[in-house]
Amino acid sequence: MAIQLNFDYDEKRQGYWITGDGFDFFAYFTEDEEKNTFVECDSVRREGDDFSTSIQVRLGPAGMVHKDILETVVHNELSKWWP
Repeated sequence: MAIQLNFDYDEKRQGYWITGDGFDFFAYFTEDEEKNTFVECDSVRREGDDFSTSIQVRLGPAGMVHKDILETVVHNELSKWWP
């Protein structure tokens, strides 16, 4: 069964609230030394599960990513730990 997630952009905080199927976390934008832009979250935990992981998604050269691509990449990352 696939994980069903909702992605809501928070203009004020400049990031995404990601919820659904026991998940509720905020993913924010960061940059590394080479000016690559990422969306990441330090602690992703599913309700009722003691395990947590982090996610980091590198964005395109303009620091942009289409919501559909972000959803797919985050889903793939989380599916490694919560099939």
